[in-house]
Amino acid sequence: MDWQLQGKHTMDNLLQQGITAYKTGKRNEARKIFLAVVKQSPGNERAWGWLYDTSNNDQERIYCLKQMLQINPSNKKANELLNKLVKLPLDSSMPPPTSGPLSPNPFAFSGN
Repeated sequence: MDWQLQGKHTMDNLLQQGITAYKTGKRNEARKIFLAVVKQSPGNERAWGWLYDTSNNDQERIYCLKQMLQINPSNKKANELLNKLVKLPLDSSMPPPTSGPLSPNPFAFSGN
């Protein structure tokens, strides 16, 4: 049982190192640390939150928020951020890309 406590202690230390790196402007270093923490400890909600903060693309941010909500469904901030990110493409002024003319029957399968 001691090794489990040691593992958690190590993850907490690693997370703290990542937070320190982030706060000192070492974003890439912090991101690598947070990735290591969530790989070793996928149930660490704080690590997912920090990974969200260092993420540089919306798909990864959405994934981080979903992981946080899976761990803690009552996380209001994560839920609000996820809703904003998911709605982002819908709010843009550009229409969604289409691959061709719209079918009169959107559920028609080819070969029918």
